Amino acid sequence: MDGVVHQVRAGQMLFVGAKVEHDFKAQGEVGERLILQLNMAGQAKLKPRVALLPTHPLLQELAMALFTYQGQSYAEQVQELIAAILRETLQQQEAAPNQLFQTQAVLLKSTDPSFRKLLQLIEANPDLDSKTVAQKAGLSPRTLTRLVTAECGLSPHELLTFHRIQRACQLIHEGQLNLAGVAFECGHSSLSQFIANFKKWTGTTPSHYK
Repeated sequence: MDGVVHQVRAGQMLFVGAKVEHDFKAQGEVGERLILQLNMAGQAKLKPRVALLPTHPLLQELAMALFTYQGQSYAEQVQELIAAILRETLQQQEAAPNQLFQTQAVLLKSTDPSFRKLLQLIEANPDLDSKTVAQKAGLSPRTLTRLVTAECGLSPHELLTFHRIQRACQLIHEGQLNLAGVAFECGHSSLSQFIANFKKWTGTTPSHYK
């Protein structure tokens, strides 16, 4: 889309404006996600051409219903409800910027092979600390910090926290663990620390996100 690659992970939703040309490429990651393109009257009120958001459960159900029953007389009302939910979700994102998605957009633009390899290492081992990451990547702590900061403006610790919170969003969406279990699985030593980090990165609490 406009030369930009958007990666949609489990529990996320990609909204694509009606006239935005695009194509999709699946990579086999497990978990539900929603990719939605609308062509309806009044869509101009949905300002973003492309937006990456947490999946709204009701929106997910409505989108599937619209796909199945698009020929029914009530389809227009379903579309209007979908548009209303999208507008509210986008407004909430503007009011509380989601640093998780902003950082993800920055990471996707990086073309540095060393950094891409580092991201793969962290994604596979989000529970590691920055010192261990540096050792496994064959880098000194100083070189690790310089590389990460240059590519995304974060410290190695912040990059690790980003991946832990991203993993937490996926686990919350899957619904198999309570919040304490999610916090433990994502490498947080306490529930309070997890909640604080989650709110910092997403703009909302884990309970509200759920």
